[in-house]
Amino acid sequence: MPTMFMPQTSQRRRIENNKKEYALYVHIPFCKQKCHFCSIKTVVYDESTMETYKEALLRELRKYADTMNLKCIKCVQIGGGTPSLLSTKQMEEILRTLVQYLNKDNVEITFEAHPESLSYEKVDLLTGFSKLTLNIGIQTFEEKQLSAINRPVNKTKMIERLLYMQKKEFYDMGIDIIAGLPYSSTASVMEDIDIALELGVDTISLYPLWIERGAYLHKNSFSEMPSREERVRIMEKAEQKMKKSGYSSKALFHWSKNVKDSYQYAKHQRNGGEWVGIGAGAYSYLNHKVYLNHVCINDYVAMTKQDNTICFSSDNQTVTSQIIWEISFMVRNGYLDREYICDRYGEIIEPFIKKLFLILCEYGYAYEEKKRIYITSKGKVYLEEVERVIKGVISGGSISY
Repeated sequence: MPTMFMPQTSQRRRIENNKKEYALYVHIPFCKQKCHFCSIKTVVYDESTMETYKEALLRELRKYADTMNLKCIKCVQIGGGTPSLLSTKQMEEILRTLVQYLNKDNVEITFEAHPESLSYEKVDLLTGFSKLTLNIGIQTFEEKQLSAINRPVNKTKMIERLLYMQKKEFYDMGIDIIAGLPYSSTASVMEDIDIALELGVDTISLYPLWIERGAYLHKNSFSEMPSREERVRIMEKAEQKMKKSGYSSKALFHWSKNVKDSYQYAKHQRNGGEWVGIGAGAYSYLNHKVYLNHVCINDYVAMTKQDNTICFSSDNQTVTSQIIWEISFMVRNGYLDREYICDRYGEIIEPFIKKLFLILCEYGYAYEEKKRIYITSKGKVYLEEVERVIKGVISGGSISY
């Protein structure tokens, strides 16, 4: 989420139009240990704290069930953190409560998991939900790289777990691979893709390594860390291999061999949809406002026990900030469509979009084809710069209606 939209003022979150379709995000901010590339605020897993937090999540969900029609939720994402740290029982309680309130079978639930904490028992539970997409944060199979980013090192165990999952009937199952980790090379990323192919993984999210403020790698670099330019070359080769291996690009980082309309939560965001976020530190985007729940778990838990709003702060966007926000998400489709943007916001936006396309192509972050610009491998590695250009161009003049 673009950090330029950190909420500043305190307001109550509300949904004004139940006829709209919304997405729902459930945040699990716990990890056993912090990955060195991650800047997301999480806390160290503790069994008793997780149980208390789960109860708070269910209370917040019930508040929404009392104040809005949850049948307008079209898709759900359970992310973190590490949602697979939930116990089997906790996982089942959350999922069954969600299904009960949604009251329909055609809502996709995407569940993010770490292979280390996703036991066979938990896998079996997840297969009991009719439209559940399982996404596994592999990042790499190479043990030296895993050790460098502070993740559990057990390649054999990861492969065994994936083989077991592949035998199950999920709506979709995908893995994440990060190109450009410490000690990585073009050859090592090619090997990661080869292993995924051998395992029969149909969906891969291929990300470049970003080093963000707050992450361990931002202050503690490795001499064996590929430079940004090297990461661009690795991404180029990796994407070429994905295409040759039969994967189609579904979004900026999303590659798949199947035709299912999966990963709908991310697609909903990219297409300008609004969402409700529940959990400590979760964001919501409703009625052109960005809301932030209490980040401190103790504060969040306390608020769920009261009638007070769980939302800590919000930002009432201007027309300009709304456009920047939405275009920053549109980029994650892998392209920007000039006609679509102009139809959405009116002709007043056209000179800004023309300038934006020109600059992104000039920097090599994109190339233009038939009134669209497509983000290049360089643009993916330099995504923070792409977002900065979007903000600079759109905010460079006053846009109002």
